[in-house]
Formats: sequence, structure tokens, C-alpha cells
Amino acid sequence: MAGCHFTAPSFMASQTVTNALLEANPSGAHNKDGEGCMPLYYAALKAAPVMSSLLRANPKAPVNKDDEGLLPLHHVCSKGAAEGSVFKAKQ
Repeated sequence: MAGCHFTAPSFMASQTVTNALLEANPSGAHNKDGEGCMPLYYAALKAAPVMSSLLRANPKAPVNKDDEGLLPLHHVCSKGAAEGSVFKAKQ
């Protein structure tokens, strides 16, 4: 599993650490875990500040489905993610 999966879910995840991981391993934003989820899925659930870095590294992530055919937005909506998650991704 790529390091980005570990930093993405934490609201306090360091933007600097995430950027360093993405610089060292650009494919980290594209890697899927055992359920077919990319780091963006987890970052979006927590409205984590690293969403912008993950989106820049993998702009197609929002349209990639997981193993159940769900998009990151489906996960955000179904899990009751932090208010404003979708809008914070635009920053």
C-alpha cells in the first residue's frame, strides 16, 4: 500500500509529508487498496487538507470507481463525511 493511503485519512496529515510522498512516488495517488479505493477516497471522508495535492497528482481520481462501483463522492455522502468536503477539494 502506498504511503499516501496512510496520510490521506488524517485531518491533521501534513501537506508537506504528503507532497514529499507524492514526489518520491507519484503513482501513490493512483494506487488502490484492497477495496479498490484510492487515497482521495479517505481524504475526502475527513475533508483532509491533502485532497488538493491528491487531486493535482491524480485529476481523474474523482471518476474512478472502487471494487463496488462507487465513486469517492458516493463514499463521502454515505458515510456522512465532514460538512463541506466536496467544496474543500476545490481549494
